[in-house]
Amino acid sequence: MYGSVAEMVAAFGAATIQDLTDRADPPAGAIDEALVLAALQRASDLADGYLSGRYAVPLAAPLPAQLIACVLDVARYYLYVCAPTEQARQAFEDARAWLRDVQLGRVGLPGVAPIAPAAGGGSAQFQSGGTAFGRGKF
Repeated sequence: MYGSVAEMVAAFGAATIQDLTDRADPPAGAIDEALVLAALQRASDLADGYLSGRYAVPLAAPLPAQLIACVLDVARYYLYVCAPTEQARQAFEDARAWLRDVQLGRVGLPGVAPIAPAAGGGSAQFQSGGTAFGRGKF
């Protein structure tokens, strides 16, 4: 998993994370760490899905700061029960766009070696067995 509860609190503030995770009735007045960890796992899985074609996942530490920031933004978006704020929605969209750029090779992950591409160019080749019906083949 990329990111931690402490990193979420550092990035967005304890009050925000508590507001997003304290779903007890009545409110417990505390951060629900299990919800934060579930959101981080889901966000990390999303990131791995994008990265898996270019990098061996899960990535080992030290992780690029941009990847951690991306996962934190996605995890925060996942914590919203109702409509997220415009800032959280935009950060989520920006994170997905960045992950897409990494997936397509437009940007790389500093300090992380990409996996070698498959031999043979990665494309399938087909050869026809000829026609079944043609001139003189009835």
